[in-house]
Amino acid sequence: MPRPSIGRSTEPTQPIDPRQRRATSATISRTDPCERSPPNESELGCTTMPITILTGLPGAGKTERLILAVTEARKAGRPTATFLCGDAPRLRMRHKIAEHRKLGSRSGLRTQVDHFESAERCIERLKEAQPDALLAFDEAHYFGVGLVEHWCAAAERGAELLIAAPSGPQLAKLRKFGHRPTRLTLNCQACEQREATDFLVHEGEKRTESVCKRCFKRMKAQARTEIVDTLFRETPYPNTKSAYQPIELPECSNWKVNREDSQQRLDLVLSICTDEGLPQAHSTYLDVGSNTGFFCHGMAMAGFESKGVDVTAHNIRVARLLSTYYRRDLATYQLANAHDYLGGTPDERFDVTSAFSVFQWVMIQGGPERGLECMRWLFQKTKRLCVLEMGESTEAHYVDQIGMEYDSAWIQAFMLAEGGFARVQCLQGSEHQLWRDLLIGFKD
Repeated sequence: MPRPSIGRSTEPTQPIDPRQRRATSATISRTDPCERSPPNESELGCTTMPITILTGLPGAGKTERLILAVTEARKAGRPTATFLCGDAPRLRMRHKIAEHRKLGSRSGLRTQVDHFESAERCIERLKEAQPDALLAFDEAHYFGVGLVEHWCAAAERGAELLIAAPSGPQLAKLRKFGHRPTRLTLNCQACEQREATDFLVHEGEKRTESVCKRCFKRMKAQARTEIVDTLFRETPYPNTKSAYQPIELPECSNWKVNREDSQQRLDLVLSICTDEGLPQAHSTYLDVGSNTGFFCHGMAMAGFESKGVDVTAHNIRVARLLSTYYRRDLATYQLANAHDYLGGTPDERFDVTSAFSVFQWVMIQGGPERGLECMRWLFQKTKRLCVLEMGESTEAHYVDQIGMEYDSAWIQAFMLAEGGFARVQCLQGSEHQLWRDLLIGFKD
């Protein structure tokens, strides 16, 4: 008698909301094997096993279902293996996963993570899997769309696959092979009365919240009021309709923006990233002095996993509210001064880093060497590109305050000497409609 599958369902469902941040998918080539129809069992000489696909909002029980299935299979004496993507920076930041290889559900269930490895290594594991094995992938979206064909191939060889939280592109390819998801649902975690239809990422509280449409609308309106009130009353422009970076809310559409060249700077950075083949899957971005998150948001929308650091609490609060309720970009923000953060996180590294007119203020407050030290630390954190903008010591409002004299040429030479860059490019502000020059350091 054939072994029963793990709750296989052909229940129709919609692809996962694209606003959920997922790993960048590989390009599908014209000869991609997942574009073909799946072979029939007579061609394989074995039974093609089902692929159980679990979708749903955070808190719906995907991980719990996975853990229960793995536990049941182990009790039955079957070979099992659990997988999480070791390429994903967000998963590497989870202490229980990265350090202890433990996967837990909200209800308190736990299981061992057998393989916290790169997608490439997990592909090799799939090829080696026994026909009777249960192979369970949680947070599957981090693996990218390239793994789908290998899931299908393992199922064709007789292994049973459980895929929790796939991405939209992964789900589309699985559908082409005839696999249908099981969509798990839950009640709104705010009112507990209606079915949840959307979710919020409260990054500052390190939690998610799945809510109904009515509660989402109410909470979004409250966030909008707080954002506008905070921007109006706080520094650097208290009691004026002004902001340092652009704010995309309708109420702020006619406000004065101090850095009117913000979009031009972002466009230049994105253009350079594209020329350098970025972003790739799991590419990361750090902005030191992130203000209200304009650059973090722009880079996140381009495909980077973005992090912003700022010393001002209300800037971080506004950035988080915008990210949670409006931008939906999963950018993360940390409240810290530049020197403490850069000096205290030597192991954090990013593909692209930036600091826009930040370090001259560090020099003013703590002396020139403190600012230069921050720059060196930022260079060390940079894997591919570093974007630096500096207010020059000859500018009227910096004269006699910084404690040293420098211009863009001096900063460019400093980056070449101290940053480990293969080359440093200076984009002249006068040529690109920018306030100041931009210096771009390139690493091989």
